[in-house]
Amino acid sequence: MNVLEKWVNSFYEGYNDPDGIRKDENTYSYNNKDFYIQTMKILESRNSKFEVKMEANKPGLVMKNVETGKTFCLKSDQFGFSAPSIKLNHAYDVYLLKTENQNLNGAIEKVIAWVKKTREVGGSFFWPMELNDNGNYNLNPRINIERGGTKFKCKGSYIEDRVDLTLLEIKEVYDCGILKDNDAEIPKGNILLSKCFTSTMKEFLSEFDSFKEYVNFFGFNSFVEDKTKVPYNILKTPLAVLDGNIERIGILYNETMEASNYEIIFDNLDSMIKKRQRELGYLAS
Repeated sequence: MNVLEKWVNSFYEGYNDPDGIRKDENTYSYNNKDFYIQTMKILESRNSKFEVKMEANKPGLVMKNVETGKTFCLKSDQFGFSAPSIKLNHAYDVYLLKTENQNLNGAIEKVIAWVKKTREVGGSFFWPMELNDNGNYNLNPRINIERGGTKFKCKGSYIEDRVDLTLLEIKEVYDCGILKDNDAEIPKGNILLSKCFTSTMKEFLSEFDSFKEYVNFFGFNSFVEDKTKVPYNILKTPLAVLDGNIERIGILYNETMEASNYEIIFDNLDSMIKKRQRELGYLAS
């Protein structure tokens, strides 16, 4: 076992994903309940339309439309990227492999800082959990699975855990009109619409009158252009908006990607999360 493998094994053993929720008889336990509590306190003050709280017999954040009473149980999904793992098959792993014969110790310190920031409040989406036929909640929303990706091309989608492409897909849902017209033409290649657009997901997104309202409630303004609300491309520096005709092909694990390309992505994500934390009031301005 080489130096990188030893470090990854050590890191993985001590890593605790804050997203995790488990059912214990009639209650739920959390890998990091304080993470959910802090996010709850932030979201419950975002506007008067929704009440956001936590309940012992329901998982995650319980978001309720005050006027209609419509309720959703929301689970956190970290923006990405997956923490270093023994299989060495995600973005941070590939970055470390590309620096293995250069300054590995320096790269490891950077990864530790990047992972820490992305696991803080403000570093995740929140998706609605579905009730299954037995009346139990599916604690791993489909979109959480489908938007992921690894260096093994047979697994995951073109999104490859990217927050910008995920936001683009959400914007496309609003723009195409499917939330109000079931016969609306949907964008080709949209993973959310083709694989994750359950009745619960549709109802959840319909709670927001527009993509702008969704962005404002969850504090995503640092991830989108101010006027158009088109997401910024996290692969670019300086930041530029995503091309509307973006090719739906994953690129994070392309052999042409260099360590410096990954550093741009991870630095952009770190910076955008800090700005989001200020927008949400988690960090002082």
